[in-house]
Amino acid sequence: MDEVLPPDIAQGATLRGKEYGWSSSLFPDALARAESRGYACLGGQFQFRLDDGTTCEMYWLNADPSSERGSDESWAAYSRRSCAEVRRRFQDLIAATDFGKEAARWPVEIDPTRTLVFVAYFVREDEWASLSTRKPKAYHITADLAGFSGQRKFLRGLLMASLFAVLEEATSILWPSVSSGHVLGDIAGAVISSVIFAFLFVAFIKRNLNYKVVVSDECITAVHPMYERSVRKYEVKTVLESDGNLLTAPSLRISKYGRFGTWFWGGIWIPRALPEYQYVRNLALSWKSRLPA
Repeated sequence: MDEVLPPDIAQGATLRGKEYGWSSSLFPDALARAESRGYACLGGQFQFRLDDGTTCEMYWLNADPSSERGSDESWAAYSRRSCAEVRRRFQDLIAATDFGKEAARWPVEIDPTRTLVFVAYFVREDEWASLSTRKPKAYHITADLAGFSGQRKFLRGLLMASLFAVLEEATSILWPSVSSGHVLGDIAGAVISSVIFAFLFVAFIKRNLNYKVVVSDECITAVHPMYERSVRKYEVKTVLESDGNLLTAPSLRISKYGRFGTWFWGGIWIPRALPEYQYVRNLALSWKSRLPA
C-alpha cells in the first residue's frame, strides 16, 4: 500500500500523502486494471479534496470488502472477490448518495462535482503478509446492526414524547401565562409538539448509529459523521458489557474514563451483533489488564 502504483492504475488519480484518489468516473477503470494485475482492493471512502489542500473525509461513505481474506482463500480468489465487492458497494453509494447535501454539511464552500474523489487502497500478494499484521481494521456500524428495531424506535419515541409532555405541563403550571386559556387547544398543541419532538429524537438516534469503528494495535476509534472519539491502549479504564434492555441492544462500551466519567462523557459503543465483537472485546480487556492498578 505504501508503494507507487503502476501508471495505468494511477492514471487520472491525485496523490495526497500516500493516498490515491480517483474521480467517480475514473475509479471503475482503475479498479479493473488493478484486478487484472493481481491486486486486491482493501476498500476506500469518498473525500472532497479542495484546492487549498483541505481534505474533507467522509468515512461513513465507505466501500469495503465484506470480509478479510479467508485462511483457505487463494490470492486470485481474494483479488477477484475484494474488487467485485468494492465495485458493487461503490456503485451503490454513487446511486444513493446526494453529494451536494454531503458538501453542504462542511463549514467550507465545496464544489462536489469538481472536488469529489474516491480514495482506494490496493495491495499485492507479496505485501499482504506484513500488511495484515499492522493494517487497522475498520467495521461499519449501522442502526440495524445496533439493534435499533421498530420496537425500540417506538419505545424510545414514546418515552421522549412522554417526557416532553411532562415538561410542557410543568412549564404551564409554573408559568400559567404561557397557556392560551383554551384547554383542548393546549392539549392538542402539547400532543403535536411531543410527537414532533419524539420523531426528531428517533431520527437523530438512528443517524448517530451509522459510524465506523477503526481498530489497530494501538487505538480504537469511533468515526461518526461529525466527530471522532478515540481510546488508546494505555488509556482504557472502563470496559463494560451490557445484556441490553427494551431500549438498548446488548453491547460493549469502551472508555478512557471511570464508570462515573463514562456516564457523563461517553465512550465507544460496540453492538454485540458485530461479527468481530469478541475480537474487539478481548483486545480492549487485554489493554485494560495491562494498566497499573
